[in-house]
Amino acid sequence: MNKAKLQKEGKKWVKDGIITDIQLDSILSTYKSRDPFYIFITFAVLFISIGVILFVFTDWTNILAITRVIIITIFMLILYLLGIYFHKNENKTYGISFIILGYIFFGATLILIINVYNVTFFAVWMFFIWGTVGLLLYFIYRNVYLLSVGLLITIIGQLYSGIDTSNFHIWLFGLFILGYFHFIFHNRHRLTSYLFVIGFQLQMLVLMFSENLEYYWLIVLFFLPYVLSRFIKEDSFKQALTYISILSIFIFKIFESFLLQESYFLEETEYHVLFFIIWGIVWISLIGWDWLNNEKIELMNLILFVPLFFLPYSYIAVLLTMFTFAIYWLIVGYQQQTQSYVVIGMTSFIISTFTTYIQFAWEMMNRSLFFIIGGILLFVISSFFERKRRTMEGSKG
Repeated sequence: MNKAKLQKEGKKWVKDGIITDIQLDSILSTYKSRDPFYIFITFAVLFISIGVILFVFTDWTNILAITRVIIITIFMLILYLLGIYFHKNENKTYGISFIILGYIFFGATLILIINVYNVTFFAVWMFFIWGTVGLLLYFIYRNVYLLSVGLLITIIGQLYSGIDTSNFHIWLFGLFILGYFHFIFHNRHRLTSYLFVIGFQLQMLVLMFSENLEYYWLIVLFFLPYVLSRFIKEDSFKQALTYISILSIFIFKIFESFLLQESYFLEETEYHVLFFIIWGIVWISLIGWDWLNNEKIELMNLILFVPLFFLPYSYIAVLLTMFTFAIYWLIVGYQQQTQSYVVIGMTSFIISTFTTYIQFAWEMMNRSLFFIIGGILLFVISSFFERKRRTMEGSKG
């Protein structure tokens, strides 16, 4: 909760006699208001960074290659020096901003060298070096935005490796896990936590395609962050692991429900015993863990990670698991009057409904009628959930 929202809620607490005005002021004093000018600094860094990257790829035909490298290097050094100066003189926001820009210029220098001298074999390794330097800079300055930029570069590098060379770069993944994970785990910042988990899931996609794994291996690969979340105490990192894992597998289920309707796809799919062994051990172990730790309410999440592709009419089974998950969290949310559970259930229910609607109505219905009925369906669903929300708020009052 930010300070403005806390202040608004706090006035209600004072009015209801829960706390006094003095206690509210004491609580608010522990929250520092964020200076809004950081937004301008953020966009300034973003725009300049984009401009630098685009500038590197422009036509410099009238300038010698070595001169281009020298120019970019000089700008990089100037930005680093400005960053160090401002950081030492208690203007840390400007200092970190210039250091991040210098870091972007460092990467631009590497890109320029590759582009000018056609050092193609060095392209992916460039991201490894770039990401390593970002980790070293974070180690020195301990700034979350610097950590985020370095982390983002390692993710982009892996995606580039997958798209350009169809390979999973193990060294980049090692830097991502062995280097960045340590700082992100101990930092526990919302931005880096979510960025890390999203980056991990994207890299699992690269791994699957580069190694020509059957698509269902993503169930295990997407399962890993969720498994890790069960062993972490409640904080932003646990939340990121849980939510992004569930979102990833839910999106996976949507695509799977379409794929499993294609007979040629099912015929070409090979079943590997090793997958079922690994999945079974992890899935059953996690059931035992949640049961022993009295976290039975979370067990329904595991239904999304059940492989169903080998069943007859498997796409219908996939849709049923999506609806079961959604309805379960709606019921739990309304029973416990927990807004976050209601949001999860409501969102997943709407997505499940429209996934089913598209699959069974798209080919059978006029396009305009398809969207009109879809809109009406949305109104009906939203009306139902709005009544439930008001009932829940009324019971709280």
